[in-house]
Amino acid sequence: MHIFEREVDGRRYRIAAQSVWDAAAGRSVARQVVLGPADPPPTVDLGRTRTVGTRAVGDVGALVWVAEQLDLVGLIIQACGE
Repeated sequence: MHIFEREVDGRRYRIAAQSVWDAAAGRSVARQVVLGPADPPPTVDLGRTRTVGTRAVGDVGALVWVAEQLDLVGLIIQACGE
């Protein structure tokens, strides 16, 4: 699975993509889903939050965790069909 940004009509969007092998066609087929606009994140008052625990996962680990929580592979398969 790849997560990247793409510009469409002057706006940037986050995209999740995956490649699967199509045995009938004998080639790889790409599936993509738009996650949403890549606008700057809103401002948040962190003083009103509380920390339950900490874990260092890095940027890639955080993206993979979010992808798993949102079941992005399942959403891609649902949107594109078999």
